[in-house]
Amino acid sequence: MAGATHTGSKLRSEGRLARAATWRMPRRRARRETLAGAATLPALAFLAIFALFPLYEMVSMAFGDVGFAEVVTGEWEHTTSNFADLPESRGFLDALENTLVFVAIVVVASIAFGLATAHVIRLERLSRRTLQTMMVFAWALPPIISGSVWKFILSGNGVANALLGLVGVDRQLWLADPGKSLYSVAFVTAWQAIPFAALVLKASLLDVPPEQVEAAAVDGATRRHVFVHVTLPHLKPVLVVLTVLITVYAFRSFDLLFVMTQGGPGTSSTTLPFLAWRRAFEFGHFGEGAALACISSAFIVAAAAYYSRVSRRLDEG
Repeated sequence: MAGATHTGSKLRSEGRLARAATWRMPRRRARRETLAGAATLPALAFLAIFALFPLYEMVSMAFGDVGFAEVVTGEWEHTTSNFADLPESRGFLDALENTLVFVAIVVVASIAFGLATAHVIRLERLSRRTLQTMMVFAWALPPIISGSVWKFILSGNGVANALLGLVGVDRQLWLADPGKSLYSVAFVTAWQAIPFAALVLKASLLDVPPEQVEAAAVDGATRRHVFVHVTLPHLKPVLVVLTVLITVYAFRSFDLLFVMTQGGPGTSSTTLPFLAWRRAFEFGHFGEGAALACISSAFIVAAAAYYSRVSRRLDEG
């Protein structure tokens, strides 16, 4: 009887401990979640001050007749003319066309040359470290510095024309010719993006199963067929993500255009971000500049949303 009583007391005690532990677990979880939420407050405050507030100001100015005086006073009349007049603006249409051409050149050249460079790095084991160091150096250069260097190289008496002169080719006005300036800056922008693309693709190339490559070679497949049917399918997810990232990088490019051509000659190399800056800070039409900035931001947000969706799909397998 005493043993049964002792057993019952023990069971009741264990039950109370279990209920207490069960009651404490939600409290601990709630405390951890509260601490985690509190830890994010500084980041949220930083985001609100330095990202959301400027974004709000940009949208507000885009729907206003804003000049220098209105910027000082902080008051302006609201209007939709900044957006309504854009389709009839020759400058906007030219800048939009330049932007699409510029982005297409940068994306295609960066990924094509990046893939070729990644393949060379993967094969050249002895010089791999040297090549990677050179690429990281080129990628890490500030656009202001690399733009200044390339402006000298592509000038009328620069290195590029000196090399062409050695093979009997006439001097080219790479940056002063309206037909060449946009392509020249796009080439330099792609040159800066190639190292990033190469390093990302090199890691993906190393993940291609060698047994599949060997099996295809044994079956008599050529190198081109091995690349198209074995290597490329493994690279496809990375290529999609890389395309989105380089598209955003090219679309928001401003530094190189500012240093090398100032959007010229004329408007031959003016893109949407550069046109927004020019309308706002050269001509004082801050409302028009903000409207152009909103359109540019919309493209970038769309690309970022697509990137997020693709990344989520890849994470889910």
